[in-house]
Amino acid sequence: MYCDVNERINGLAGALSKISQTGVVTFSASSTEGYSLENKKWDGGVFTHCLINGLKGAANKNGDEWVDINEIDNYLRKKIMVLTGGKQKPKMNNRLSGETPLSKVR
Repeated sequence: MYCDVNERINGLAGALSKISQTGVVTFSASSTEGYSLENKKWDGGVFTHCLINGLKGAANKNGDEWVDINEIDNYLRKKIMVLTGGKQKPKMNNRLSGETPLSKVR
């Protein structure tokens, strides 16, 4: 049976948002039709590699010491497209303000 993982994640995020009244953001490595690429130089998947680097500060474009939702989303889309030659396209589903901080840069 075919299962649309993104559909289920979106449904779960929506349900959690209604219960918690605060919202949920999800990032996925690709769409259901897309690829999630791995390589030894990334020590696994390109999405995880970029997510970790982005949250550590590579995505902090405004230099305010915080990586927010918009910054990590822009960083992931651009960096992954470059590293995979456009073969992988990450997705974000957001029910929060794009300026919500996700990590503090050290």
